[in-house]
Amino acid sequence: LVLDAAHSESYLIEGGHAFLGCGGFGRVFRARENILQPASTHRNPEYAIKIVTEENVPTLQCEFTALQSAHSTLPDSIMPPVKFCNCSHGGAFLVQKYVGEPVQMPQMAAALIRSLCGLHVAGIIHGDPRVPNAVVVNQQIRWVDFLSYYAHSNEDCSVAYQTDMKILVASILHLDKSSARLMMIDNYNPPIESSVDAIIESTINAINAE
Repeated sequence: LVLDAAHSESYLIEGGHAFLGCGGFGRVFRARENILQPASTHRNPEYAIKIVTEENVPTLQCEFTALQSAHSTLPDSIMPPVKFCNCSHGGAFLVQKYVGEPVQMPQMAAALIRSLCGLHVAGIIHGDPRVPNAVVVNQQIRWVDFLSYYAHSNEDCSVAYQTDMKILVASILHLDKSSARLMMIDNYNPPIESSVDAIIESTINAINAE
C-alpha cells in the first residue's frame, strides 16, 4: 500500500526515516514530491502521507472532510490537507502539507492547552487531541489526525469540549482520561479565560511535582 500510494501520485517515501508513527487506524510516512526540479531550487517540500487498509477507508475519508472544514475555519492551527486518494489495490491515503516537528513537553504544555482552547472557541472539536496529534511548523502549533468537527451551532458542545481537554491533559500528564485528577476540567468553558488559566496552572503544578 505504501509504494502504491507513493508511486500513484508521484510521492517519494523518504528512505529509512520515512515512518513517522501510527494511530488507531493508519500509518504515517514522510514523503516528498517525486518531481525533478532545476538544480538551483530548494528540495521539494515535505508531506505526510497517512495510509489505511480497506476497512478503514471510510474513517480516513471522514478525517479528510473534517480537516478541510477545520482548516477553512482556522488555517493557522490546522495542518492543511492536500488530497484523499483510493489505492488501486485496496486501502486509501491522505496527504497533508508539512511534516512539522514534535511538540516539546513539558515546555509547550501551556501553549498546547491554549491552542486546543482556540479550536474550541472557533467551534472545532478535535476528537483525539493527544500530544502526538499536534506538530510545530514555523513555531506554530498545528493539529492533525482529526476524529470529529462541529461548527458553531445552537447545540451545546460543552461536554465535548471538556472531553477534548481531558484527553489532552491526560496525554500531557500520562494519565488515564478517567482519572479523578482531571475533574477540574468539568468546569472548563472555552470562552472564559479564567477556566483555561486554571487548567494550565493545575497541569503545570502536576508537571513540576513529578
